[in-house]
Amino acid sequence: MFEHKMNADNTLVKVFKDMLFQEMAFLSQVM
Repeated sequence: MFEHKMNADNTLVKVFKDMLFQEMAFLSQVM
């Protein structure tokens, strides 16, 4: 159970980082 939660958190973190990276790339293009 705990391990499964950790995996879910890691996935969320990965998705969040991907979104953040795309946002940064978008802003750098707009600037």
